[in-house]
Amino acid sequence: MSGARSLVRSFEAGARPGGESFTEMMGIINRACGTAYTINDLAAWRRGAKSIPRPVAAVMLRTCIAHVVESEAGPLALGDEAWGRIADALIPPDRR
Repeated sequence: MSGARSLVRSFEAGARPGGESFTEMMGIINRACGTAYTINDLAAWRRGAKSIPRPVAAVMLRTCIAHVVESEAGPLALGDEAWGRIADALIPPDRR
């Protein structure tokens, strides 16, 4: 579960470069996934008490990758779809 906690903490850092609230962070996830997750869900994912749904993990990973790459290389002209393809390629397959 440490990987999940690490992803959540990385997402929190990457999604809040301007000091956005946790509510605004959840808005990023909910708009992208068409869901209504709450800050309580985020806390459960952070603690490892609940598994992160794959679509949510993809949003988190896309945000983290974009944050790290742009922190190192500067702003890139990649759209959300390109970041999504990159994230999808890096997310491990679901466990069966």
